[in-house]
Amino acid sequence: MTDGAAASATPAVALCHAPLPAAEIARLHAAALELLARRGVPVAGEVALALLRGAGAEVDSGSGRVRLPAALVGRALAGAPASFVLPGRVAERDVTVGGGRGGLMAATAAAPDVVAAALLADALPEVAVVGLPARRLAELPAAVGATAKPVLVCGAMSAAQAAAVVAAGAALSGRDGAPRPPLGVVVHSAEQAELDPLLACARGGLACGFLAQPVLGGERPASREAALAAVHAATLAACTVQQLAAPGSPYLAPALPAAVEEHAPGFGLGPAGVATFTQLAQLAAHAGLPIAAGFPPTRPAADEWLAAADGTFFALAAALGGAAFLAVAGHTDGGRAYSPAQLVLDAETWSNVAAVGAGITVDDETLARETIAAVGIGGNALSQKHTRRHLRDVWQPRLFDRSAYDVWRREGRRGAPERAAELAGALVAGHEAPPLGAETRETLRRIIATAGL
Repeated sequence: MTDGAAASATPAVALCHAPLPAAEIARLHAAALELLARRGVPVAGEVALALLRGAGAEVDSGSGRVRLPAALVGRALAGAPASFVLPGRVAERDVTVGGGRGGLMAATAAAPDVVAAALLADALPEVAVVGLPARRLAELPAAVGATAKPVLVCGAMSAAQAAAVVAAGAALSGRDGAPRPPLGVVVHSAEQAELDPLLACARGGLACGFLAQPVLGGERPASREAALAAVHAATLAACTVQQLAAPGSPYLAPALPAAVEEHAPGFGLGPAGVATFTQLAQLAAHAGLPIAAGFPPTRPAADEWLAAADGTFFALAAALGGAAFLAVAGHTDGGRAYSPAQLVLDAETWSNVAAVGAGITVDDETLARETIAAVGIGGNALSQKHTRRHLRDVWQPRLFDRSAYDVWRREGRRGAPERAAELAGALVAGHEAPPLGAETRETLRRIIATAGL
C-alpha cells in the first residue's frame, strides 16, 4: 500500500432487519408460553394426544384443548435443530435451512403444467425448493422427475396422503445421489386439524413445517401484540408435538402474516404484513427455529406496479429477516394465478434483495487505495486491473432495463414482463434436470396408484 499501513480486513456482515428490541421479543415469547400453559391449544389426533399426555401436558377431553407447561415446550425447542439440510435429489441442490437465505419456493398450485413449472424452477438459481400442493400429489412423480431440488408438499394432508409421501421419500432416499428424502411437508395455514398425518411424515424422516390450531380460536384479541403472541404460541405447540413424535426432527416455522390477519385484521396484509413478518421472524429466531415466509401476493396481475411494489418490499423484508425461503413465488392474485414470467420476475427480485442483504466486504482489496491514488482526480478507472477484476462484482439485472429512454423506444418498448416471458420460455426449452432413474420413477408411480391418489 502507498502509505505502508495495513488496513484491517473486515468480512462482509449480512444486513438484517429486527424492528423489535430484544426485550420486547422476550416478552412476546413469554406471553406465548403463558397462553399455552393457561389456555392451551386445540389438538386433534390420537397419536398427538397420547404423546402429549405421556409428556405431562394437560388434555381436556371435552374441549380438545391441551395445556402445555413451559418446561415441556422448552425441552422441545432445545431438541429442534436451529438449522438443517433439506436434501435435493442430487447433492448440488441441497439447501441449508436456517442460518442464511435459502431463496424462493416456487409454487405450482395453479400451474396448468406441473412439469414445465418444476423444470423452470429447476433452471432458476434463485429458487431453492419447489412446492407441490397436496391436492395434486398424483403429479409427484412428474414433479420430482422435472427438478433435482427439494420438493415440499404443501397443504392439509390426509393419512393416506402422508403415507404416500413417506413411502415416496423412502423410495428416493439413497437413490439418484440423495442420502435422505428430498421431500418435505409444509402446511401454510392452520387448516390441518388432524396432526397425526404430519407426525407420521416427521417420523418418516421428512422436514415438516406447520401450525397447530389457533390458540385464540375465533376471538378478537385486544391488540396486535396479542395476535403475534397467539400465532407464535401455535408455532411452539406444533414444534413441541413434532419433537415428541420424532425427537430431533427438522421443524420449519411458518412465519405467516395471514395467520395474524385472522386475529387482527389489517395487520397481515400489505405494508403492515411486511412488519408483521419481520416480527414473527424475530420470535422464531428467539425460539431457535428456522423460518419460512408464506405471503401469497394479494393483488391481481392487472395491478402490475402495485403487485411489484408489494412483492419487492416483502422480498426485502424476508431476505433481511433471515427467511429460509420465501414461498408462493410465481403466483399472484392471492395465489390463484400462476405465471412463468412472474416466477422469473420473482427470481430477479430475490437476486437483487439478496445482494443487498449480503452486505459489503471492507478490506484492503475492496478499499482499493492504490488504484484510487493511481487514477487521481479526473482520471478513468476502467483501465485499471482492479476495476477489471471486480467489474462483475456489482449486481447485474437480467430483466430490469436501465437503458436510456430513446434506446428503450428504439428497441420496441419491451419491459421486464416481456423479457421475463421470453426468458422463461428459453429456460424451459433449453434446460434438463438430472435424470430420475426409471426404477425410481416407476416405484413412485406405483406408490401413488396404490394410495388411490
